[in-house]
Amino acid sequence: MGAANDLLEAVRGSNLELVKALVEQEPALARAQGGEALLVAAERGDAELAEFLLAHGAELDYVDAEQRDTPLGWAAFYGKRNVAEVLLARGANRNHRAGDGFTPLGYALAGARGELMKWGAFAPPEDYLAVAELLRAHGAIE
Repeated sequence: MGAANDLLEAVRGSNLELVKALVEQEPALARAQGGEALLVAAERGDAELAEFLLAHGAELDYVDAEQRDTPLGWAAFYGKRNVAEVLLARGANRNHRAGDGFTPLGYALAGARGELMKWGAFAPPEDYLAVAELLRAHGAIE
């Protein structure tokens, strides 16, 4: 479990070099723990880390156990257009409904209205609107 925790901590710190070293040392790590790490990269808005994790086997539409959401949902929830672009370019499910019933577009629109602040998401409304515009361009539904 040490390497998995190390990977998550490296992603939380946006330490791409350490992530690369960990995956080079243990190639299966990105496949085994990459989904969870991809969620963190989405939350942090780190598109470069997201690309690296995906290129090394992270599951694009990984669903977390607690929120029942995907990396694209997390990117929308936190207003991270750059990560949403990466995920959509790779074919992420743009209409996945999380455990609370929201789709990524639903999160982006709620964020633009300031409704996500109570859950700790504080991106500016224009960031959420940019995510919503991107999702709509890819045929997303609310």
